[in-house]
Amino acid sequence: MQRQISNERHPWEIVRARIAKTLVKKTGIPLSHFLDIGSGDAYVLSQLCTEYPHYKFTAIDSAYTDEIIRQLKLKINCPINFYTDLSFTPGVSADCILLMDVLEHCAGDAAVLMQAKSHCQKDAIFFITVPAFQTFYSYHDKLLGHFRRYTEKHFRTICEKQGFNILESGYFFSSLLLIRVIHLFLEKMGIKNSGKTIDNWRSGRIISKIICNLLWIDFKISQFFLKLGVRLPGLSVYCVCQPLR
Repeated sequence: MQRQISNERHPWEIVRARIAKTLVKKTGIPLSHFLDIGSGDAYVLSQLCTEYPHYKFTAIDSAYTDEIIRQLKLKINCPINFYTDLSFTPGVSADCILLMDVLEHCAGDAAVLMQAKSHCQKDAIFFITVPAFQTFYSYHDKLLGHFRRYTEKHFRTICEKQGFNILESGYFFSSLLLIRVIHLFLEKMGIKNSGKTIDNWRSGRIISKIICNLLWIDFKISQFFLKLGVRLPGLSVYCVCQPLR
């Protein structure tokens, strides 16, 4: 599971969920059932539930236990169905599949995409995010259990080979590239980071809100340049796509 149940929320995670809502809505495709694979504490689904309260929501995560599911159901005011594996959901057929920073954790990313396709409706959309640029692979990636990072071109190729039509793709969080460069430099100097992840964010509400606003502005700027045909690099790659029928 991506994170423990906590009231503290990392700005990166907050803005990533907002980006997901924005890009899914941007497609203009009518939806009714969101399936989040690698859903962690179901934060993204809980945010989508506020936007689409009458839709169906399914969360899949291999780390779920009966106790974790019980806690999540008590914490989240949203009718989410929780499962530990896609194979346990033979009747699930969603029209929006979320794979947010999941594929980099899988030894076979193509196989996961193919399995996810078997649980979607005709004309379903996929919203997928992965970390960008193998050059930036670091101790932090190892800490999180990442096998790899991607370029946009590389990831588009993977999706197309698995029978997806790309509706939109690009990068976001350009401003975080400099921070990653600094981290890599410190690693080469023999100074590793403290091991902080999104699970242990403790910087307070005001600082979190400021960072959220900056990251959202970052995303809007990259989207503006994308409309002009300029693809700004960023620390994350996203892809909105549909299976070819």
